[in-house]
Amino acid sequence: MERRTEQAWAEAERCRLHEAQTLKSLRDTKRSVQEHGYSQTDVSLRAAMYAYLDGLESKIEVQKQRLRNAEQLEEKRKHQWLRARQEREILDKLREKKQEAFVAEQSRREQNRLDDLKIRVLGGD
Repeated sequence: MERRTEQAWAEAERCRLHEAQTLKSLRDTKRSVQEHGYSQTDVSLRAAMYAYLDGLESKIEVQKQRLRNAEQLEEKRKHQWLRARQEREILDKLREKKQEAFVAEQSRREQNRLDDLKIRVLGGD
């Protein structure tokens, strides 16, 4: 369970990083278009640039939402993994305590057998 949730968290993290990179790329494209477009003196080129920038801005807004969704999913998967890890740690501790109790019981029984044997040998039974 823990390994599966850790893998799901890693996949969500990769998705978030991809969405963040896509957003960065869109913003870089916008900045590049603006730098090039503002140096143009031709009115028709500037009009085309503004139209392109409007479309790019819409894509950026959509990408921002995709990034927010990916961040939320990553956080959810991280919490699921942490919960699974805590459950495993609790089970490990319970197993360890059970093993310790078993060993203590075995030691107690062995000591009782030795005590009985000692009593028989020394007692003359």
